[in-house]
Amino acid sequence: MVENSFDKIGSDIAIYFGVTNYRKIAPVPNNHLSHWLADLAALDLITPSSRKHPVSDKNEYWALSDKGATVLKNLRRIQLEKGLVEQESPES
Repeated sequence: MVENSFDKIGSDIAIYFGVTNYRKIAPVPNNHLSHWLADLAALDLITPSSRKHPVSDKNEYWALSDKGATVLKNLRRIQLEKGLVEQESPES
């Protein structure tokens, strides 16, 4: 299961939209990110991670649900079939 922390999700969103000098603390406003994650959870696309973490780790972790993985796979297939995906290097 792939999981991501709340803070890492915010950083990934900032980088995806081309922000290279984003704020290290809350690059995406926490209230916006919380709202988006709640929407994705309501659609059963993500779930709180069930993976065990140390008690000292206070991060909030999220993972794709089975439904989320299926939706992502189907979306990617549609993009490939329509030629909407540009050539990507394996490192990106």
